[in-house]
Amino acid sequence: MASSRWRNWRPQGERLGTCVENELTKPTKDTSVGFVGSIAGESQNFFDRQVDPAEWRAPFKEWLRARCICAPRWFTAIYALHDDYCNWEIALEGVPCTHDMFLQLLTDSGFLVDGSEKAALVSGLVLLQDVYDFNLTVNGRNTAA
Repeated sequence: MASSRWRNWRPQGERLGTCVENELTKPTKDTSVGFVGSIAGESQNFFDRQVDPAEWRAPFKEWLRARCICAPRWFTAIYALHDDYCNWEIALEGVPCTHDMFLQLLTDSGFLVDGSEKAALVSGLVLLQDVYDFNLTVNGRNTAA
């Protein structure tokens, strides 16, 4: 009831006058333009598409060799590894993969992934920079394990 008061409100006085723009228009027919699915009127969902990890396997292996160390007693957060991989890929003018694809690449490479999605850890893999920083902090020198 109170909302109809605002919908039907008209300013008093002739200062604004009446014009066609103040009148409500009739709804038009649905004329969707864009991508349509196999059924008319159904849109496609591009995010459900299955992506083959093959295009990221070679860059992923190269990133592993260049930026990581396999160390059985170390655990690293997946978000840190994925962030480093994406930055490395962008620096080489490549296209980084999604978080889910990165998880698949890790598990396909034989790494154990454990934990919830936000706090998942990878067993046996550590960033080389983290080892340098750890050794510098503990030993006062920069030597990799």
